[in-house]
Amino acid sequence: MQIILASASPRRKELLESLGLELKIRTPNIDEFRAHGESGSDYVLRMSREKAFAVLEQCPRPLSMPLLAADTTVVCGGEILEKPVDRADAARMLGLLRDREHYVYTGVCIIFANSEEIQNFVVESKVVFGQYSEHAIQTYIDSGEADDKAGAYGIQGKAAVFVKSVEGSYTNIVGLPLFECARALSII
Repeated sequence: MQIILASASPRRKELLESLGLELKIRTPNIDEFRAHGESGSDYVLRMSREKAFAVLEQCPRPLSMPLLAADTTVVCGGEILEKPVDRADAARMLGLLRDREHYVYTGVCIIFANSEEIQNFVVESKVVFGQYSEHAIQTYIDSGEADDKAGAYGIQGKAAVFVKSVEGSYTNIVGLPLFECARALSII
C-alpha cells in the first residue's frame, strides 16, 4: 500500500515503513502555533488537520492514495512542552519531567483516496519518569537527541533510561500510534 506522509519526521517515516507501506513524503509548510487556552490534545488534533490540508493542496485530485499527517506534543502539569527552543529550554523540560508523570498526545489526520473522507483522532499515552541527576540531563542534552523532540526527549533513544513506566501506545510516544493508524487504514 502507498500513502502520502505529510511529515518530515524520520521517526514517523520509519514507523510507517515498518508496516510495509511505501511512502511519498510531502512536507507541510504551515505556521505551528498554539491558540490561547488550547489544550494539548486539541492542539495536536488541529495541527494534524492543518498539516494534512496544506499537503492536500499540493496533490493532484482526486487523491490516488491516502494522505496521513500527525503532530505530537508532551503535557506535564498542564504545561505543553513542544520542541525546545535551545538547550537551556531542553534542560528545563527534562528537569520538569523528572520523577513525575506526563502525557504524550499525537493527533492524526488521514484523508482517504478518491472519497477524501477524513478521520481525525488523538491518542494519549502516559509516561512516568524516574529520578535522575542534573549530570544525566546534561549528558543527554549533549548527545543532541533532545534538540528536535517534543518534551526534549526521544523514548526510543538514550532517554529510555529515564522511563519508569508507560501506559498506552509506545509508538505514540515515539511519534505515531501505529495500531490506531493501521486500523484506520484497514491494514489490520
